[in-house]
Amino acid sequence: MPTNLLLLPLLGGYWFLHTLYYTRFRSQRLDGYRLLMESAFAGLLLTLVARVVVVFAQRSQLFQSAWSDIAPGLPFLGTASASLLLGIAAPYVLNVFLDKTGIMSRLDAQTAVIVTARR
Repeated sequence: MPTNLLLLPLLGGYWFLHTLYYTRFRSQRLDGYRLLMESAFAGLLLTLVARVVVVFAQRSQLFQSAWSDIAPGLPFLGTASASLLLGIAAPYVLNVFLDKTGIMSRLDAQTAVIVTARR
């Protein structure tokens, strides 16, 4: 993967950490390098998921021909783009899912951060 394409998963990881209720308040308290490392780790996980999605999508002839018209000769652009899109969309979906099922609400996430910070 070209080096400049690694910025897309990093940005997706940052957006994911900053938008998901469970990690939002913790990410706001992190220093620069710690936030960068956690964003890179989240971006790596998003990239792995995106790579699996892209490999399965490449089996479709329609997707393959459309993508070769859009970005010919750019390796791993689909994986990097998909990881950015996953990083933008996944926290909203997870926030709604976790809130509706009662697993974690926004208030629960805030309370967990406050209790952790007092220890």
